Amino acid sequence: NPEYIISLIEILFETKIDDNTLIIFDEVQTSERALTSLKYFEESKFNYNLIATGSLLGIHVNRNEYSFPVGKVEMLTMYPLDFEEFLHAQGKENLANAIRDSYDKLERFPLHDVAMEEYKKYLIVGGMPEVVKDFIEHNDYSNIKKIQSSIINAYIADMQNMQIPVILQS
Repeated sequence: NPEYIISLIEILFETKIDDNTLIIFDEVQTSERALTSLKYFEESKFNYNLIATGSLLGIHVNRNEYSFPVGKVEMLTMYPLDFEEFLHAQGKENLANAIRDSYDKLERFPLHDVAMEEYKKYLIVGGMPEVVKDFIEHNDYSNIKKIQSSIINAYIADMQNMQIPVILQS
C-alpha cells in the first residue's frame, strides 16, 4: 500500500511528502517487496514522483516470492559518459559541437591536437560521473585512481552479494 509506505517515510524523516517530492528507493533489488510495491505506486490515485535504483542483476537473480511489476516500471540503463558528454561536463560545448560538425561533414578537424589532448584526459579519467566530477572540480589526476578503485570494489562487493540461481551452478 503506497499510502502506508509514504506515511512511514513521513514519520521516519519527520517531513510531509507532497506532489513535488521526489522519492528515491535506492538498491530496490535487495527487497522483493519493495520492488513489487512499485506496481502499486504506479496504480495509486496519488501522483508520486518515484525513482527506484538498483542492480538489474539482482532483480533477475533474487526472485523468490514476489513477481516483477511488468508493465508498471520504466527501465532505464545508465552508462558512463562518452567522450562528447565528457566535453560537455567540462563546459567545452563549443569543442564538442565543432568535433561533431566536422565528423558529420567528413571534414578534417582543424583543432585535432586540442581534441586529442582532451581525449587523452578522457582515457585516463573515464566516464564514471563521480570521477569526472572530481576531476572537473580539482583538475587533478592524483585522486582519480582512488575513486576508480572504490567504484570497482563497490561493484565487486555488490556482485558478491548476489545469489546465483541453482540452474547456473555446476
